[in-house]
Amino acid sequence: MRKYELIRLIMIFILIGCTKSLIGANRFWVATTTANWSSSSWSTTSNGSPGASVPTTTDTAVFDGGNGTKIGNCTIPATVTVAGIKVISLYSGTISQNAPLTVSVVAIFSAGTFTSSGTTITCNTGCSFTLSGCTFTSSSANLSLGGTVTYSSGTFNNNSGTVTFASGSTQTVPAWNYYNLTFSGSGTRAFASGTIGIANVFTRGTNTITAPTAGMISYNGSGAQSISDIKYFNLDIVARSEN
Repeated sequence: MRKYELIRLIMIFILIGCTKSLIGANRFWVATTTANWSSSSWSTTSNGSPGASVPTTTDTAVFDGGNGTKIGNCTIPATVTVAGIKVISLYSGTISQNAPLTVSVVAIFSAGTFTSSGTTITCNTGCSFTLSGCTFTSSSANLSLGGTVTYSSGTFNNNSGTVTFASGSTQTVPAWNYYNLTFSGSGTRAFASGTIGIANVFTRGTNTITAPTAGMISYNGSGAQSISDIKYFNLDIVARSEN
């Protein structure tokens, strides 16, 4: 009997260990000066000592500023895939993304500055994306959003790139100024109130688009643009020709 009880306990400990491995851990950015995304810049605790392993596919990278001094700029020089990225709290530095970034669970940008270059940002299916205070410069290639998108404050710069709303579920499209706006996946799309700018191409896909009850869509490019045959509450065409 004791033998079976021992085996059961061992199996429980193994299961706990596997679950912990799947959930991953937080890794806190603790650099005080500009540094690359490397082990010398991460800690297992906020404001802790550096030397922890870099965030991996099951981990969340947290930029919280520590006690207000761990605000060194971060450069992403090589491909990064993480479960989450949170730029929050006291962090006031700049994250420069120079290689592809993929996030599977949660992306929160509520502090500091995030600047992407010509590489992709991918928030996988079900990954929530929140912009609530950060100055966020998007990819000049493609920002793919596969989950819930929430916007309350902060600045969104389109960087002459594409933003793709790719979820199979309903997504609300924030009132940002887009360069290229693309709908894919099968979910319904709803436009937020406010002014949604489109400076270049709107690719509406085959998604159902909820008829808006407020707000405006402004085709604000400097040249000719195709106007999508969707329902508008208010429509503005900046570069129209008048005879």
